[in-house]
Amino acid sequence: MNNIEMTIDSNSEEIGFNIEKQSGGTSDYTDLSNKPKINNVELSGNKTTSDLGIDIPDVSDFITKDVNNLTYYTKTSNLSNVATSGNYNDLTNKPTIPTIPTNVSAFNNDAGYLTQHQDLSSYATIQYVDNIVGNIETELEGI
Repeated sequence: MNNIEMTIDSNSEEIGFNIEKQSGGTSDYTDLSNKPKINNVELSGNKTTSDLGIDIPDVSDFITKDVNNLTYYTKTSNLSNVATSGNYNDLTNKPTIPTIPTNVSAFNNDAGYLTQHQDLSSYATIQYVDNIVGNIETELEGI
């Protein structure tokens, strides 16, 4: 925090300021408060994982000690061509992929869908039905 002193000269009406800087804080870690903690152990000085309550499991069972044992590996000469080339044409027993038709006419119409214009002359038109319904309504009104 700084100490500020203000002076006013009543004769000259000049205002003066005197700011006195005060030093504060510290650059020494050991003087700090609220130091970080791991497992509620303050991080100061040299600490081991054990001091910090960190349990590192024994991984010796996970590491293969016999690095010269190649039982689980194979020689590249024993691999098929596609394993080393990555080329689809090197596959054996490839499936036959059929050609997909691009015209509807190429499909078999096994459901019997209409494929040609149909003669509709024997069907009633909207005008015909409207006339019949209109006539029936007129006849019913007269009853």
